[in-house]
Amino acid sequence: MQYYYAGIRITDDQSLKAFLDTIHDPETDQLLQQSQSDHTLRVVGLVGGSALILGGALSGNTTDNGQQYNLTATSGILFLVGAVVDFGGALFFQESNTSKFTAVERYNQIVRGETDLSVENRQSNSPPGNLSVAFKF
Repeated sequence: MQYYYAGIRITDDQSLKAFLDTIHDPETDQLLQQSQSDHTLRVVGLVGGSALILGGALSGNTTDNGQQYNLTATSGILFLVGAVVDFGGALFFQESNTSKFTAVERYNQIVRGETDLSVENRQSNSPPGNLSVAFKF
């Protein structure tokens, strides 16, 4: 998702946080903290899961001092655990974006008295004081 203020794109999370902090709303702050926490868990999940998948894929057979060991069960377990951890990381990615979007909705409700947020790209016609969002995949 991309966020815009008065037609100007807010390019990073720190800028968005600084912008949303101007209303001094505890609920908005809590939503942004939750988003950051979920983002951290996403990174840990994706990196850890990918490492487990790679370890599982590479550890099928090994040789130690001329003796060959078949670790198919172990490598399969590592691979499956890695896939589950990766999936968990993807879920935290979604949660992170949801919390951030809810914080933007909260900002608009406080500043403009809006009850809902248009999710269309309003780069060129956003009124000043209103945050808009464009979905960019």
